[in-house]
Amino acid sequence: ARVMPRDTGAQVICLKVGTVTITAKSYANPALSEEIILKIVALPFINDQNFSNFQMIVRKALGHFSLFFVNGIFGFLTFYLFLKDTKLIKVIIASLSVGLFVASLSELIQRFIPGRAGTFTDVLINFSGYLVATLILLLITHLVLKRKAKKDARP
Repeated sequence: ARVMPRDTGAQVICLKVGTVTITAKSYANPALSEEIILKIVALPFINDQNFSNFQMIVRKALGHFSLFFVNGIFGFLTFYLFLKDTKLIKVIIASLSVGLFVASLSELIQRFIPGRAGTFTDVLINFSGYLVATLILLLITHLVLKRKAKKDARP
């Protein structure tokens, strides 16, 4: 009878999907040999090894970035409406200053909550959401003002 090795839970990371043949031969008796064919299958996109990383990326991207993206939209529009008669650079500076302050404050508050940790990385993710929203709205504002100026310049 053939003795099958027991499952040790060992894992092999392979570069390609396919089959691998492993052959073992005895030096003492060359007539003795054993062959094992392994079928290499692709890991699912989300598996036990990467689930923690996957959920962290989703939480950070959807949670932190998206929330501050929305905050950036409202922040820019608020300062744009209230500081309409000033230069656009003042609107940008005021909006981004408030965005950085709120991003930092939200992470600072988390440091005082048991089981939570406010990190500098999270401040950067938060602020990047705010910054991207501000840049998009700045581009839209620029295009609208340019179009309006072109329309007003026509005779």
